[in-house]
Amino acid sequence: MAAYAAASKEAGSSGRQEFQPRAMAIVVYFMNKTGYLVNCTKGKLTTAADVHETIMLARQLPALYRPVFAVWMTSPLLQVQLKPTQRPSRIKKQWKAMLAKFTTASVLDIEKDEPILTFQRNAFLPLEVEQKITNLEVLRLLYDEAVQNVVKHRYPMALNECLRLGAMQFIIENSPFDSQQHDLQFMKERIANYVPSHFRRLSWWKQLKTSSDSIDVQMAACLLMHCEEKLHETTDPTRLMKEYLAKCQKLDFYGAVFFDGQIEHERSILGRKPDRRVKVAINQTHLNIIDINKNEVVLVVCLEDMQWDYRPACRSGDHCFSSFFIEFDCEWLRCDQKICHQMQIFTRQAAMMDAMVHRCANKLGREEFDHMAAGMEAAAVEMAAAPQADGKNFAIAVECIVAFVVIQTSSRVCVCVCVCVSGILLCWVLLALIS
Repeated sequence: MAAYAAASKEAGSSGRQEFQPRAMAIVVYFMNKTGYLVNCTKGKLTTAADVHETIMLARQLPALYRPVFAVWMTSPLLQVQLKPTQRPSRIKKQWKAMLAKFTTASVLDIEKDEPILTFQRNAFLPLEVEQKITNLEVLRLLYDEAVQNVVKHRYPMALNECLRLGAMQFIIENSPFDSQQHDLQFMKERIANYVPSHFRRLSWWKQLKTSSDSIDVQMAACLLMHCEEKLHETTDPTRLMKEYLAKCQKLDFYGAVFFDGQIEHERSILGRKPDRRVKVAINQTHLNIIDINKNEVVLVVCLEDMQWDYRPACRSGDHCFSSFFIEFDCEWLRCDQKICHQMQIFTRQAAMMDAMVHRCANKLGREEFDHMAAGMEAAAVEMAAAPQADGKNFAIAVECIVAFVVIQTSSRVCVCVCVCVSGILLCWVLLALIS
């Protein structure tokens, strides 16, 4: 009986086959609108961490800069940064349910929406850590993302500033600049790639006087003028790329995650107005409220100077939103005292905003970024010490050669010549180290 049971167990174990997931290929897009095909051997079990590592290897990015980027699932209706353990295939399967929960999109828009995977900046990357990055490939990816945020007018900026940034972008993408080839017509045909569309959009009464084509010509002429001004300063694309990124990093909403919401209009004698549609931009240091229709910043509050609260909707329904409250001090114009101001933001994404503010305000999960910053500082110290070590070794080698020549030579003239040569070489080494 025991022998029969053992035989049955052996037969059962030999007949069992291990589960092998079916491999699949997915496309991961970069912010410059290019993509990379990722072969997922784990199939639907592939995690965001697996995709992230594949992209890091494909772009030959140093492992030190792994925390700089994250895998996102994005569409025109919603953008979500995936956690390392989350599976893109599962998130995509739940996408329509997420849209119904976190957006106000219609049923038709939800059905047509198709998300993609993107490789972009980690929303929790501290700015002070990013500013220490020196790797050109990493800076290039950050620059591409900043360009898209400016051109797609996610970053509300004045026209003059957009033209300056557009001029730098144009020189970088069309280097070396040739005034014969890159003329007004060339610029006009590509103006949409460098200037946000809302600056070229005319109201109906202005369309009666001015055509959209003439507006593009004016924008192209202004952009060309800014290009010529910038070319007097530098023509180096790398330097311009760093300058472009540095200007964007000064913005209060740089690197922010954008949430949809609406706020009440101020009371007027004409009665209550419809709520203002806004974007709430939250990054590591600030909360920004941006008016969508006017494309202007309504409010900027430092996270350290505000209190917040999240309250879910009291009942379900298409017109029932959760609320995100913020409380902050503001100066009263009629006196020197500060008063406490409260604002209520109606949004389906209040829970996501609450989680974002909680992590950023309390500076949670910064260990990996601190480790990265320490690694970059150590690498910088090594690079700074390398030329000095090379210079010292060179000086020692020169001294050894001169000493050998002196020992082997009995002529006083030769000794004097060798000593002079030694002195000249040592002075040259010292000047090279100082410069």
